Amino acid sequence: MQNNTKLSRIDRAIADNIPDISLNFKENAGIVQDFIVFVLHQIQIDLFGYATFRLSDFCRATGRTRASLSYVSERFQEGKETVLAGYRFQTVFDFALLEMMRKNLIFQKAYTTLEGNKEIQLESIRILSDLRITYDPQNKKAKIYQVYISPELLNGFVKRYYTLDLQAYRRVGKGRNGDERKSFMIYLFRLRHILWSKKTTSTTLALDQLVEVAGIRAKIPKHKKLAVKRLFSTIRDRTDFKLDFEFINGRTPYRYYVKITFPYTPFPMREEHIFYSDLLGSLKAFYEKRYQKEDGFQEWLNDSALGLDVKIYHLKRCFYRRTAKELSDVESLNMIKFGLDFPER
Repeated sequence: MQNNTKLSRIDRAIADNIPDISLNFKENAGIVQDFIVFVLHQIQIDLFGYATFRLSDFCRATGRTRASLSYVSERFQEGKETVLAGYRFQTVFDFALLEMMRKNLIFQKAYTTLEGNKEIQLESIRILSDLRITYDPQNKKAKIYQVYISPELLNGFVKRYYTLDLQAYRRVGKGRNGDERKSFMIYLFRLRHILWSKKTTSTTLALDQLVEVAGIRAKIPKHKKLAVKRLFSTIRDRTDFKLDFEFINGRTPYRYYVKITFPYTPFPMREEHIFYSDLLGSLKAFYEKRYQKEDGFQEWLNDSALGLDVKIYHLKRCFYRRTAKELSDVESLNMIKFGLDFPER
């Protein structure tokens, strides 16, 4: 089912720790970050089954080119590539998917205790729990990818996320240093969410803090200021993301701050958020009561042939509660089989 919404979601645990993607996935970090954003948008449609897509879908959503993802890197030339079930993971994109199956995303935090001791805390989250690739051996460009995201990521999609404008994210990534600008956009989405949740629209940050987050390499204060100004101007020129900024002089020479304002607009995903949360909560409560266990819920949810009558019932009930529209059994079945279609307000 075609999805026209610009809005997507990103798990807060990931958005709060974007630098850790680079630490874990190195040269694939940009692709992994794009994939997380892409797949969390895709499961808004494919909630009851595999998230299904082609490479062209991923490129269209993220602004990446097929050529940059489908070529065989020197890292994966014959003899160096990974071969599983007779399939050679040679292309940049295929190998990035394999990495997301193999590796957990590890978040790291460091603390100093009141006693002066040092502590570190490591948390991990899986990205993918299942991957299928359907292809013609004679034409490997015609691939269909199917993935299950991990239960941790699904839980974040429903209960713990920041709202992200997919079109703004894609547009800001065009050109040199696009991955860095995309990461900075996630930071801005996160910052806006936090401010709005506190019923305010503005905050003032040290220039050096923004320079660090944006990955700007300038050292001289006036060059830092110019680079941040260019970055904000690029975001405003290329996207519909509402943003105002002004530089403020500090009390000492060459010490700058930046006041950032996100003009408030009504939160457009509230009803949709409640719908997804209500639907998954209802289905999970049924599953745990019926089967007396928590494990296996996602597999049951994603298999559209299991519990079909139950899924239709809960989908109709939750959809009506949020939209006041009654779905027929046929409409509900089509949504389960071919993708959810929550109306835009």
